Amino acid sequence: MSDQPADDRPPMAVAYEWVGRIFAVCIEMIAPGLVGHWLDKKFGIRGLVILGFALGITLAIYHLLQYAKADQQRDKSDE
Repeated sequence: MSDQPADDRPPMAVAYEWVGRIFAVCIEMIAPGLVGHWLDKKFGIRGLVILGFALGITLAIYHLLQYAKADQQRDKSDE
């Protein structure tokens, strides 16, 4: 395995890409739960916050798996 990065971009560009990915996944985890909380308060329903966070975590895990799969395929194509 070489010490060279998998692409020709500077290391900071790769780091910014990962920061964006991590931020997007965090928003995916939190936003549905916050919407569920807001709907609970607005309509007086209980349980939407739990459903929102469950949906958010599920979406975030799916998205992380997609990132990992894409990186694995990119690494295989670079060899």
